[in-house]
Amino acid sequence: RSLGIGAAIAVIRDCMPQWPPHLRWHGVMEAIAIDSRAGFALLESLVRNDPDLGVRDQAAQLRDTLLARHPELGDGV
Repeated sequence: RSLGIGAAIAVIRDCMPQWPPHLRWHGVMEAIAIDSRAGFALLESLVRNDPDLGVRDQAAQLRDTLLARHPELGDGV
């Protein structure tokens, strides 16, 4: 988080493909905490593209929960 919003999101986005599943998940959680819209876009990426079925399922559940509580997050997706 000390990198600043844009730089932190970019590091998470760019490094996620090399990270193991649990770090990809935690990276997206950090991204959501830093910038909800940018983090939500990374969450959508996990839902669609993550190679780990468990991560995809967990991401889909969180996406659905977030959209139910904050439908405006889906506006930019």
